[in-house]
Amino acid sequence: MAGEGATRLKRRAGSRNYDNPFVITYGPLGINDSSEGDPEHDFGNGALTFYPQPPGGAGLGQVMDIQVSVSETFNAVTTAGLVQVGISGELDKYAELSMGTAAAGASYGSYDVSIFDETESNPGFINFADDGATIITFVAPTGGTPAGKGYVFTTIGWW
Repeated sequence: MAGEGATRLKRRAGSRNYDNPFVITYGPLGINDSSEGDPEHDFGNGALTFYPQPPGGAGLGQVMDIQVSVSETFNAVTTAGLVQVGISGELDKYAELSMGTAAAGASYGSYDVSIFDETESNPGFINFADDGATIITFVAPTGGTPAGKGYVFTTIGWW
């Protein structure tokens, strides 16, 4: 379904425990202005929010990865474009990827930089029961002419 983000599931063999989460990659997430319904997100056009759903029975999760396949170079005149995973009121609670001035043609993500707040005792750890709905937010860069497009993939392991 264009615009809603496809989901890829990966189930490891064995029981679901902390060493063996149910891994879901949410993506590509985004909405482009094109008539083709391309899920590339144009960060220059503004913010966008998704609500990833855990699999049935899962109440805990861990942000494992955020990746962006960049198709248009980002600018960061005043602030950078962001991909955040959090909750209402604290959009970066679990993870945040700053796109900075990522160049077109690059694959950029959590393997390149730390997406977790180093002050957290359990970075990226989601407690769905206590915190409520998890939110993936795309934040537009500011200053100058906001620019930057890409295909965003966010991977969360659930228990």
